[in-house]
Amino acid sequence: MLKAAELLLKPEEAFINTPESVHFDYLTFRTHDLAREQKFTGNTAGNELCLVLLGGRCSVESPVGSWRGFGERAHVFSGLPTALYLPIETSFSV
Repeated sequence: MLKAAELLLKPEEAFINTPESVHFDYLTFRTHDLAREQKFTGNTAGNELCLVLLGGRCSVESPVGSWRGFGERAHVFSGLPTALYLPIETSFSV
């Protein structure tokens, strides 16, 4: 059983984590801080992906759909986050 202190992610550790580093068995957690007009592309490969927008707006393009103006809050303290699910074997661009 993990202690609460072991689940705390310090800011310098929270940007790219492996399941091992955060003690997750079936979940990987990563954050990306994108500037205006900056793009992030990837492929879900053999994993499902849940994009959770912490603040701001973005557009997401993939073969399974396009979402423009995705996101509703200015920052993490101004409401609930918006999330988008992408299935396995899906390329995407944020």
